[in-house]
Amino acid sequence: MITFLEIRKMNEKVKRIRIGDKEYSLNDIWRLCRKMWADIKDESNIDDAKKEWLKKHGFSGVKAYCFFCTWAATHRNISNFCAVCPGKMVNSRFDCVHETYHYYYKPQKFEAKIRALDLKRVH
Repeated sequence: MITFLEIRKMNEKVKRIRIGDKEYSLNDIWRLCRKMWADIKDESNIDDAKKEWLKKHGFSGVKAYCFFCTWAATHRNISNFCAVCPGKMVNSRFDCVHETYHYYYKPQKFEAKIRALDLKRVH
């Protein structure tokens, strides 16, 4: 099991990732994630909404249609890239499919969770 400190250290080593022809910092990834979820949280089919949002905003190559997954996937030496999800940098128990705020079944609660984590992260 990877520890919380190891997650932080691994994520701190990655300064920027490439999505398409642009590079993004971890702060950019949080901003994009929050923007996407603020825009799609009321949609009935979240997977389709994520795909459409990314297409509308000119993104391609986003893993699982998720900015956090794309960031985490840069850690090629980790078999389970969910272990280094940016959300886990703030709360080691964060899990996008947690029953309380499951991204697909409870998108409004998921958006609120992402917002709360980001506020905690920057303060």
